[in-house]
Amino acid sequence: MSLGISLVLMFIISNQYNFDKSNPNIDNIFRLSTSIVDNNNETSNFATVSYGLQRFITSDKYEDIISVTPISLNASQKGLTNAFNIKGAITNKSFFKQFPFKLIGTNSDIGLSNPDKIYISKSLANKIFGDLACEGKNIVWQGFKEFIVQGVFDEDSYKSHLNYDFYISDSNLGNLVSQGIIDSTIYNINSVQPSYTYLVLKEKISEQNIKNELAKIKAAYLSNTKLPESVKDINFELHSIKDISPRRNNILDNSQAMSIDTIAILATFVICVLILACLNYSVLTFSSSIKRSKELAIRKVLGSNKKDLLAQLVCESFMMLLICFIFGILLSPLIWDFFPLNFKRLTTEITFVFILSIIILLLIMSFVSGTIPAYYLSKIKELHLFQKLLRKRNTVWFLRPKNLLIIFQFSISTALVMFVLVIYNQTRFMQTYDYGFNKNNVFNIKIKNSDEYRLLKAELPKYSIVNKISGSSSSFGYTPKDHFKISNVSKLDKFDAACFYIDENLIENMGLQIKYGHDFGPDSNFNKAGVIINELCARNLGFNNERDAIDNVVKIDTSQFVIKAVVKDFQFDNFKRPISPLILLFSPANFTIVTVTTNPANKERFKNIYEAGGLDRILNRKVEVEDFERSLSDGSSYKDEFRLISFVSIAFLCLAVLGFSGIVLFSTLERTSEMTIRKILGASKTSIFVTLAQEFLCLLLVGASIGIAIGYLISTEFLNQFYYRSQITFVSIFMSFLFIILLGLGIMLLINNKILNKKPVLELEA
Repeated sequence: MSLGISLVLMFIISNQYNFDKSNPNIDNIFRLSTSIVDNNNETSNFATVSYGLQRFITSDKYEDIISVTPISLNASQKGLTNAFNIKGAITNKSFFKQFPFKLIGTNSDIGLSNPDKIYISKSLANKIFGDLACEGKNIVWQGFKEFIVQGVFDEDSYKSHLNYDFYISDSNLGNLVSQGIIDSTIYNINSVQPSYTYLVLKEKISEQNIKNELAKIKAAYLSNTKLPESVKDINFELHSIKDISPRRNNILDNSQAMSIDTIAILATFVICVLILACLNYSVLTFSSSIKRSKELAIRKVLGSNKKDLLAQLVCESFMMLLICFIFGILLSPLIWDFFPLNFKRLTTEITFVFILSIIILLLIMSFVSGTIPAYYLSKIKELHLFQKLLRKRNTVWFLRPKNLLIIFQFSISTALVMFVLVIYNQTRFMQTYDYGFNKNNVFNIKIKNSDEYRLLKAELPKYSIVNKISGSSSSFGYTPKDHFKISNVSKLDKFDAACFYIDENLIENMGLQIKYGHDFGPDSNFNKAGVIINELCARNLGFNNERDAIDNVVKIDTSQFVIKAVVKDFQFDNFKRPISPLILLFSPANFTIVTVTTNPANKERFKNIYEAGGLDRILNRKVEVEDFERSLSDGSSYKDEFRLISFVSIAFLCLAVLGFSGIVLFSTLERTSEMTIRKILGASKTSIFVTLAQEFLCLLLVGASIGIAIGYLISTEFLNQFYYRSQITFVSIFMSFLFIILLGLGIMLLINNKILNKKPVLELEA
């Protein structure tokens, strides 16, 4: 089992390092990234650069410049209504030259210079058309246009860090912007629209030349724009595509590989599992020597030395591990089905390095597993071997190897069980936390421009189940996109404030509480001159009494606004940040979301409306709607982390149980004669069980206590990343402790049951 789990994890880990390895030009392709330093000297690394920056990147050292701008669409085969939401990218005509996917049905990539052509993946072709013979057929992009399939690319032919189902020409960008599908700010040099830029070098250049090229890019950026006031400095970096997988925790990273942190967790788990397997086998080998004591004694009497015993036990270990390895391979598919994370694009190719690693691993495990028992057995005198006296009576009981192993295994198991409970409690805390705004029976409709906002605002009230409608620039509960410098006009001190653009209905619709002043009204010109702030922002502006802030003038960046109201502080950001200063401005031009609230009884009816296409018909396109409460819940659930830690905990518990069971079994067999005599002398089953279990119960108590301390440390470290967090309760600690103790007692009772019920006469005859 240990080898099966380890083989699966080693296979997954090894696959994270071979993205783009088959690219013949891998040494010359680099992804350009952005590094931003704020006024607090904190650095944020982005895998993206603005699309508008590309026109300023000019050098004779570049063979090509590839842009990849992600986009999603709802597409269907022409003539059919069944649409699929798919993710793709806008790119330029030389994309397939630098990222050599195999093209099925065509050998030309000329389609990427034609705005009416589209390349789709093999899996998407099968999903939409049912087969790969789709060249020349039409795909309808709802709300935009029709595309003709120029070709199908085989995503399995080239293992790329990119993971898109279609590619279209960047000559479509103008139409996408004009129709509001992509924001017009994409052309700006400081646009926040995610876009990835790959520079293809003509030849290998020195590190100094690369620095010079990056300095030129930075100079071009600074000469064409001004840094926001919240940004102290900006830098650009080049990362080879052979180094961007696994992901290095860059913001908006487009690599489909695992993050380096996840790999570190899995690698640590593999090492621990293999170490435990070796130690368990060693202890069981030593314990089982009670049955081979005469054989070992005779070998020592006949002149066998440490080397002979070592060679014998190492060879036995190797043969046993080889058998276990074969069973591990057979178990791997079953273990894979239970693995909690889905990994795409895993290659089935078994490389020489992978095979060599397995062989070396088997040899090391064989040597370790055989050396430990050989060392201890070689120190035992022949007479003691004949007398089956294998236990080292002069060693402190909890320092004996098998006892240390029990303590180690159950301390880690207890820590993991406690950690799982803490993650679960934090998830429940975030899902049930009072944000200070309404999240129940709320739906967010994503819009592309202010015209769609006005259209929905006019049409949705016709549905009687709709209570209120409002518009905003983004959803509460997530990190806001906009931040500005704000100050009192009478003071020079400025500070950062998060900004949401709202309409006159949002405060009421989301259940925010106005503490002083008045909400925005029907007069849009009046609204645009005003600003609504939260309590913290008012205090930072110098108003000890928030009421005094009303009708005062503040400066936001370069514009002046009159404070119309002060709202009660609420958690508009995520849980990792405290409540910060907030400003609410009136600006329908910046809206991206229309928020609709219903009654609990009408929630399902509204779902039926948009699922039946009612909103699609209003906007004449496929509309994306999210259940706000569910979206917040999913965003704070840590599902993957919880499933991964749960899997690790269960696997570790299974290994601990197997190892503990073997040790208890052999220890019990060693004391069978003693227990038989106790029965003859009148000892009860309960007293015999207590005698057998007391040493192991003490070990469980020590292991569980150490595990609680370890679990508390790692749980505290996990919770420290959240500003608002749950507490590590006594219940979590006690439940973890009790679970391990009861599990250990259950194993001991199950194993000792046969001896407890065996008649003394039968044992004496044996």
